Amino acid sequence: MADADPPPPPRYDFSGSCKREHRRCYNLLIRDTRGRLTAPERVLSYTYTEHGKETTRTIAVLPGVAPTVTYDTALASDGTEILVRCQAFSNYLLGFRRNTEGARWFYFTEFAEHFPGGQDLGYEGNYDTLGASSLGPFEWKEAITALGAAQAENRNPLRPHLGVLIYMYPEAVRSETVFGKMQYAMIFGVRLSSDLVRDILSHVRQWNQRGKHLQALYRNGNYQLPLAQTLFALLGLSRDNDSPPLPDADLQKQSKRMFIKDMAMMKMAADADR
Repeated sequence: MADADPPPPPRYDFSGSCKREHRRCYNLLIRDTRGRLTAPERVLSYTYTEHGKETTRTIAVLPGVAPTVTYDTALASDGTEILVRCQAFSNYLLGFRRNTEGARWFYFTEFAEHFPGGQDLGYEGNYDTLGASSLGPFEWKEAITALGAAQAENRNPLRPHLGVLIYMYPEAVRSETVFGKMQYAMIFGVRLSSDLVRDILSHVRQWNQRGKHLQALYRNGNYQLPLAQTLFALLGLSRDNDSPPLPDADLQKQSKRMFIKDMAMMKMAADADR
């Protein structure tokens, strides 16, 4: 008897303009993704070597999910659907493809030459090199352009998906930060002003130059700033006709205050860890 076809990947639909439904779907996705690492029903073991020391990590698996080292998730939004592939033991984003027959998988390792510092798009790498990225705001824009060209398909409908993915994996499945609230606004249809984006990128660039603090933040499981930098390049620097409307001035000010406050909190955590 032939083996049964594997069950389809879980699907989360962000179509429409209802922010409440977006949030409900987002919460469900976060809950399910966290559950992949915390469900006690089945566990796997993954052994890796770091600094010459061998470590074994336990991988929790949801009931009914095949015990593999990767898993796929389907994300849909207004006629566009993609499959996302992640590592089972860390929820790191590995790649994506359009959810159509014969579509090609795009793995972020293919674009490594554009992104010094392996984790800038969330895939597996060495935590000791996270602060090594030398890319500035303008270089990020060029890198994003190269990433879009490499997709070889209409990239505009994919931009909201990439925003969700870059924000979510692996940070959102570990904790929600004050900074995440501003990211949530960007993911679901709010584009910040170019002045505010430049201000944010300026802050991020300064932090990139402080590799010691960055590495301390990463090891503590806090927000990974290069991921934020990528998200701003994807959503904030857009000049395409499909760009969502700008928020009002009050929301811009509130978002900026949240960002500055969270940056200060993370700096305090890094200073305490030195």
